[in-house]
Amino acid sequence: MKRTPSWVWIVAVGCPLVALVLWFALRRMSVPARARPARPDAPAEPEAPAAQEPPAVPLFGPPPPRRPEAPAAPAQPAAGAPDPIPGFIAESADAMAQIVRGAGANPFVIGFYADGTIRFVDPDGGCYAGKAESARARMREVGGTRAFTVQIGVGADGGLQATFTGGMYDAETLALVPLVGWSVA
Repeated sequence: MKRTPSWVWIVAVGCPLVALVLWFALRRMSVPARARPARPDAPAEPEAPAAQEPPAVPLFGPPPPRRPEAPAAPAQPAAGAPDPIPGFIAESADAMAQIVRGAGANPFVIGFYADGTIRFVDPDGGCYAGKAESARARMREVGGTRAFTVQIGVGADGGLQATFTGGMYDAETLALVPLVGWSVA
């Protein structure tokens, strides 16, 4: 039996991943900054002059370098309100991480990290961790026995959404609101 060369596996996994990243990058560049909804905790950005055009983005080759973002001042929650970004999510976050909140009656927080790791904190404070595979992750409770599957996708409105199988959000599809990091919206 002949063994499949490892470069075939790299191409098979890498090409769809690169296509997905390019799709998100081009989608973000096609929506003007004024049309994007502002984050509730972010200060208002001054409008750029109308004559200024966005920089050209190459379609092939390495992505342009990201501008380093100034660290945001920690949000001060109202007295008695839960912390907007739980420590379990924030401890692994870096400049490439995206942190989102679930838009629903029972809000949750999800952190997406550059290495494909996903962390989830439910409204009860339960902490889950998983690894993304094709925009789907099997989440397991840290130090517990609960588990569920979450699939991340893009909704009809162009925003991120999460579809759950199992757990407290079983068979629900909920919108994700960006708190920190990039977004398709």
